[in-house]
Amino acid sequence: MNKAAVAGFQLTLVELLGDSSLKQYAINGNAMFLGVRCASYIGLVYILQDALKEVPLWQSNGYWDGFSGIATLGAGMAMGETPNQMQIFGVLLISAGLFML
Repeated sequence: MNKAAVAGFQLTLVELLGDSSLKQYAINGNAMFLGVRCASYIGLVYILQDALKEVPLWQSNGYWDGFSGIATLGAGMAMGETPNQMQIFGVLLISAGLFML
């Protein structure tokens, strides 16, 4: 796996943690989840700037977008969100295009 793909995967994992935490904060108001979300932003900055030392912005961000689309769809569904089949297909199409990098 190339450096851009690795960075995209790492960014997705950190973003997924932050997004899931923000969703939990929105539901129950527990400030710990808001803190995790804020900390995840710092992690995103660190990972992206490290990747940009060696790979183009468009490439690392493209992998991030592709991985993130699939991961957040799965996380949302795990938290009880119910996208319809067309929405799921749309996320998969967007991600497929981005994986052509």
